Amino acid sequence: MVKSLALIGCLILQVGLIFAAGIQKNLPATVSAIEWQRLNYATSAALTAQKRGIGGFVLDDAILDTLMRGGITDDENLLIGLGLEWPNNLADGELIKRALERAVATAEQDHPIRLSTFGGEDVGLINSVRVGFALFGTRAESPYYAYFVFLGMGVALFVFRFHDRPVELGAATLMMMALAIIVCSDLICFRRSIGEFAGGPGTSIKDSRFFGTVAAIPLLHLVCLFARPQKLATIDYAVAALQAALVGFAFHVRGSLAWAAIAIAICWLILIWRRRSEAFDPGSSRSIYLPALYIAAFAATSLLVNVSLHPLYAEERTYAGHPVAPGLLYSLQFHPDFEARLSESFNGTSDDAMYVEAAKIAIAKLPPEERDQHLLRGYPTRQAIATFSLQRFLEIARDHPGFVAETFLIYKPRAIARSIWLFHTQALRGVQPWQLACIVIAFACVAGVLSREEAPAVLGRIAAIAGLFSLVSLIPNEFSPASQHVMIDHFTWSIFFLLTLAVVGVQLVSSGAPGRESPRMS
Repeated sequence: MVKSLALIGCLILQVGLIFAAGIQKNLPATVSAIEWQRLNYATSAALTAQKRGIGGFVLDDAILDTLMRGGITDDENLLIGLGLEWPNNLADGELIKRALERAVATAEQDHPIRLSTFGGEDVGLINSVRVGFALFGTRAESPYYAYFVFLGMGVALFVFRFHDRPVELGAATLMMMALAIIVCSDLICFRRSIGEFAGGPGTSIKDSRFFGTVAAIPLLHLVCLFARPQKLATIDYAVAALQAALVGFAFHVRGSLAWAAIAIAICWLILIWRRRSEAFDPGSSRSIYLPALYIAAFAATSLLVNVSLHPLYAEERTYAGHPVAPGLLYSLQFHPDFEARLSESFNGTSDDAMYVEAAKIAIAKLPPEERDQHLLRGYPTRQAIATFSLQRFLEIARDHPGFVAETFLIYKPRAIARSIWLFHTQALRGVQPWQLACIVIAFACVAGVLSREEAPAVLGRIAAIAGLFSLVSLIPNEFSPASQHVMIDHFTWSIFFLLTLAVVGVQLVSSGAPGRESPRMS
């Protein structure tokens, strides 16, 4: 019991460290240059639902316009009129507070409403903001606090189920330690200051790209049940169902978390191969029913979103999320010969503009009477961008198969690997001494307790599964920029994997110490 309490204390310490590090970096009151546009749209949609009673993930343009005219924008003309400079305007907490207050006033006023969709983004961020506003008031800080409500729910459910299992509690502490290292690093901040990224924008806990980490503990819950074969009771399924619901909500906010469904399926197939008799035994922690519960959460989330969408999404032919096809086309830019061989076919455009240009070119080739269905106010619809991006990608794959193969098998993985290397070699440089002390103390506690607890088989399995998860979490990065901002899920699981391996090493050394007999694993 003392061991468990010590580990629970370390777990809470790490959650507190994450919260405090964010406060010290002034993340609650500010907006990063990476997230401001998504957060503006989500805030506008949340206020549209809250004050105007219009749901379905749409927003009142007047509310969005108020936020931007209040200074939460990169529009140079608006900023000059306000005497502001980009991106310093986003670091001004008082400016953001005033802009939000004006947006609330606009939402409460009686005025003609013109609606827009949140198309092309994960609409779950709207619900995350709504939860924050409901719990903590309509404040800029509320989405930050809401994140910790969801994170805390996962931790509480985990402790409830594994309160008497030191190995599992130690694993949860290491997971929060991994997240603490990320939050304390130079990646999570307003403006980065280390290495080649110095001067560039960081990201924030409030950003949807970070929200996937809410699923870390709920996924670890399943991993721990996989790692230690055991009999399950009804309460185990009930707690797992709640954790699966948290994973589903995290997927709602961060669609690329779909990688976790793939990782769960692969992991279960590997584990059950030698225990096929347990596959349909509801009493076994390795039966199909637990992973099915989690995967069902992904499917249910997608279904609920689609049936909840405002009719405007169908009218504007847009998506409530990120389609894969534009990312495939975007990734071709990683080939060093792209500019010489293909850039001209996109009229010299680059970055996100290239797949929009691909849609414009394809639409221009259509008969005049067929063009309007693919345009919205003279601009390609999201559906058109996805459709014609895929069409153009398949044309390139047919005409230049070697080019495409080299992109996705050599150059894109190389760029991803470089980003990973830079993060892991620089992460601790951004950690302050007091933060490092909290991390080291917690790690020493976990290693010390588990070195005396039992042989390393269970933690070794957890480490192996974490390694698998960290690799599978890179799948979305094949269809997105090789930016550290979109690799947070991978960093979480890869750091957890390394920390877990280190503790397994301590366990191995300790279990092999002269005169010590390793206790039997339950």
